[in-house]
Amino acid sequence: MQLAETNIQNMRVKAPIAGLLVVHGNPNSMGGVMFGGMTLPEYQVGDSANPGDTVAEVIDLSKMEISSQVSERDRPYIKAGQSVEIYVEALRNEKFPGKIENVAGSTSSGFFIDDQQRKFSVTSQLDHSDSRMRPGFTCRLVFLGEQLPQALTIPSEAVFEQSGKTVAYLRKSGSWQPQEIKVKAYTEGRAVVENGLKAGDTVALVNPEKRGTPKQQAESSGPALGGGS
Repeated sequence: MQLAETNIQNMRVKAPIAGLLVVHGNPNSMGGVMFGGMTLPEYQVGDSANPGDTVAEVIDLSKMEISSQVSERDRPYIKAGQSVEIYVEALRNEKFPGKIENVAGSTSSGFFIDDQQRKFSVTSQLDHSDSRMRPGFTCRLVFLGEQLPQALTIPSEAVFEQSGKTVAYLRKSGSWQPQEIKVKAYTEGRAVVENGLKAGDTVALVNPEKRGTPKQQAESSGPALGGGS
């Protein structure tokens, strides 16, 4: 009896830190059969656990991280230490300041790849902890990139690839002419152009070379226009 009581006491696990206890789902409750999107019931008193199973974990609310992903096109403009604005949906989209903690050096993807655009994992952290935060909250992140004063921008749709070069179609003498440009950065819906264009130029938002001959283009309504700014 004394040995049994000692073993019972040895099975008591004490938390090494203060925090929020999160009980995991029990994969054994379904007989080991699992499907994608299935919600598992939490571990209950009396459930059996196999060696290595994680029953629960203690979350330090002051050290919570936000996991997100960015496309490979945005990866060159994201780096550790940059400021980020974090909007938490469960808190009525309240905004919290934060910093990028880590950016993955390689892409990450699931078992099934639906999107051809590769994704890079980004880890961010709040500047100040908030006791209202809970694991699993959904957030929207705005990464604050490098400040570019007096930058010339055009809509992202006006940037095209032609024979390995980056071009924009510039309106000249009543026709569209490809103009090689150098894009320094992409922002949300805009491309920052370093050279090749000047403020006030008119550029095409669709590829005019795929819309027939110049005569057919003149007879049609023409492509949508986007002005540099």
